[in-house]
Amino acid sequence: MQTYNHDLPNTTAEILQTLSDLALTTEDKIISVKYAGGMTNNNYLITLDDDAWFLRMPGRLTETMIDRPHEAINSKLASQWGLNVETIYINPANGIKVTRAVDHALTLGAKEAVQPRYRRKLAECLAALHQKEEQFENSFDMFSEWEKYDALIRSLKGTFYPGYEQIQQEMRAIYAQVERTIGFDTCCCHNDLAPQNWIEAPSGKIYLLDWEYAGLNDPAFDLASLLLESEFGNEEAHAFLRDYYGRAATASETIKVQMFEALQDVVWSAWTMAKEAGGDDFGEYGPYRFARGCQMIDHLKKELLMKTF
Repeated sequence: MQTYNHDLPNTTAEILQTLSDLALTTEDKIISVKYAGGMTNNNYLITLDDDAWFLRMPGRLTETMIDRPHEAINSKLASQWGLNVETIYINPANGIKVTRAVDHALTLGAKEAVQPRYRRKLAECLAALHQKEEQFENSFDMFSEWEKYDALIRSLKGTFYPGYEQIQQEMRAIYAQVERTIGFDTCCCHNDLAPQNWIEAPSGKIYLLDWEYAGLNDPAFDLASLLLESEFGNEEAHAFLRDYYGRAATASETIKVQMFEALQDVVWSAWTMAKEAGGDDFGEYGPYRFARGCQMIDHLKKELLMKTF
């Protein structure tokens, strides 16, 4: 008996037609289709009579926001490294993707991420990624992403938050000072460490999902992403950095992580403005991130005035 959730961003017919076009299965083998959420894309759990998959259908504006060809390469590479789940199919042109579901996996939330046993596992996973000798072919530049979102907001006649242009100028000045006084490194990075992108298999193995923004970047960007997206408190953040570095983070390392936290908050608020200009609604998510980014920028301005490196 097939059961379908009909309250879906994509119709059941679209989903079934997509799976048919991919020639991965036939409709008679599909037991259920359930919406699995998503902010950038629409994800569906496809339960078969002998397997279970996640199908990703690209969301609004992703054709202009995501580098799909490099995502396809990086996702498969991360699967080969054992960091990503098995990628069954990914289309480098349109972003449709099918991955194998991990039976009885736990999707980590912020409350799990801060727990010592998970915190250490996430630190180990990121360290393994950052130490890979094989490199991604592309780089991830947050300022290029920011310019892309700004252009979309303007072209779609969206609205900017009050004080947005001033914050842009301050953020660029802080970044330039950190680059000049501390400097940046380059390694393979995930660049989008929302807690729902981490799952734990029953065996205890941790997998990192959704490699859309993966590319070469400074490792502190990933550290900032994890701390920010799971809303670590100060004590938890210091403990996580200790797990990652194997020692307490230096003043320079802490400043760099905080700078990337501020940058991510204000840029992802611009992402929200662009998505909402295109018809989505994220409620208070964008204003919240923008306000939090402004607070960190104020903190950094004081810290950078007081420190020499």
